[in-house]
Amino acid sequence: MVVDDNTKIMFAFYTLLEKENCLLIEAASGAEALKKFSTKNPTAVFLDISLPDANGLDILQKLLAKNPVVPVIIITGIGSTELRTRALSLGAFDYLEKPLSVTRIREILERIKKSPKTLSKKPFTQ
Repeated sequence: MVVDDNTKIMFAFYTLLEKENCLLIEAASGAEALKKFSTKNPTAVFLDISLPDANGLDILQKLLAKNPVVPVIIITGIGSTELRTRALSLGAFDYLEKPLSVTRIREILERIKKSPKTLSKKPFTQ
């Protein structure tokens, strides 16, 4: 799942994930993310920290309360050590700063696929 209200970011993720044979679940707001998370059961979540209706860190906590093993990767255009530390301490799997790196996203996807937390979950592809 990718949660971001920026259509360019969403398109970039769609293009990358399609090449990786991953299914994409899109959400443009925190409320939409929570609803889809409950019904779609995503393997991983890339979550923007600045959403039109919510703070991404609040959504991170709500997602992990529903499913503590799903990897949630925070994405942000506001890079700060403080924010990174807070996100990771709240349970984020990783933290990405914009502009996003395709190489870095691929590395994270590989780590997720190999993570003991996610080995029992369904695969990315179908």
